[in-house]
Amino acid sequence: MKSCVVQLLLYFTIETGSSTVNVRLASSAHLLPGQNALFSCSVTAPASSSFRITRWEKGGTALNLNDSRYTSNPTLESFSIHQVTKTDTGLYYCVATIDGAEKSDVAYLDVLVNPEISFNPLTVAAEGDSVTLGCPSAYFTSIRWTFNGVKTSRKLGYTYSKNNAFLTIDRVSRTQAGQYVCTAFNYYNYFATMGTPVLVVHYAPDVVVHGPSNGTVIQDDAVRLYCNASGVPPPRIRWEKDGVLVSDLRSSRYKIESEGKVLSIAGVLTSDTSNITCIANNSMGSSSDYCELTVEGKSATSATTKLTPAYMYPSTKVAVVEVRKKNKGRRQDGAAPRQKQCEAKKGADGAERGRYSCSDEDSRIDIIEEVKKNREEVREVRKDVAHLTDVIKSSQKLIADKQSTITDV
Repeated sequence: MKSCVVQLLLYFTIETGSSTVNVRLASSAHLLPGQNALFSCSVTAPASSSFRITRWEKGGTALNLNDSRYTSNPTLESFSIHQVTKTDTGLYYCVATIDGAEKSDVAYLDVLVNPEISFNPLTVAAEGDSVTLGCPSAYFTSIRWTFNGVKTSRKLGYTYSKNNAFLTIDRVSRTQAGQYVCTAFNYYNYFATMGTPVLVVHYAPDVVVHGPSNGTVIQDDAVRLYCNASGVPPPRIRWEKDGVLVSDLRSSRYKIESEGKVLSIAGVLTSDTSNITCIANNSMGSSSDYCELTVEGKSATSATTKLTPAYMYPSTKVAVVEVRKKNKGRRQDGAAPRQKQCEAKKGADGAERGRYSCSDEDSRIDIIEEVKKNREEVREVRKDVAHLTDVIKSSQKLIADKQSTITDV
């Protein structure tokens, strides 16, 4: 802060009949520490009077002018103090003897010193209590308060004592915890000093548990549960499974990490289905939150789908071969009766053997028809296999997507 020194000459005159003693400060009446103060003293008396300046006093006590900080001339008409300090503030008297009687005059020296603040650096309170922060100071006229760089005011719930030396919060909240700054000003606002009391507000824990998005996981998966617990003082955290401390389960699959904030379960089983609870407590109280964990066993559908390509549905090549074998049997079964019929007729009438060649032709036509029919069946089988292959691919994709979602959780 830029200082401004006002040159102010103070005169104090004491009437002693027709004789007077006059003291004045040739320097400013308001000095900064380290500056020099200069006093002058003069006596007005009739020519017939005898007088002399006998001494200088401060507050009624004679000064030892042999002090190295003091300088005076032989007649004591001038007196100076080198490098004044706050202890030099006070009333200075020039005492003169006039016709055997002592007369005096006085001047006031004010050394502008930095206000001295004394405060408790740390105040601890419980949320909802009334709290008072103090910055009592010497050599000050007023104190200003700020919190987080914002000036405090009655509108914000603060009240003040005289000169704002003490700030009171009727019902303190956790949001009002932090560092306060009190700034003290002296009589002339030349100097200011700052104090930084810190307010700590204790409150019971707040707890939120985060787990799988829908609380459901698949057997053999790994699970991590997070406990977000806040409070002052910092709370202690413990985990329970259906009311039993996890630390008492003696299971290597359960691990508590990150100072109790994380519970991990490796290779979950259906028996892990339970309510998992996080409990946090400190000196102000206790709070908890829980997650309903459900472990689903691996479904028969997913297992069957994995076996489908190798065991449930034959490939196209296998299907065609099977149909061809079936059709070959049909041809053989259909040709035998016709062959026997031809031979029987030829035996009865061997001279006209060529007449019955058409019977062999009819047999070949029947076989051709059978082959056509078999080919149609092969086409149908291929369509069925292609359809089943698409179904398998879709099922595998759904399973992969579900496993990916569980892994992300």
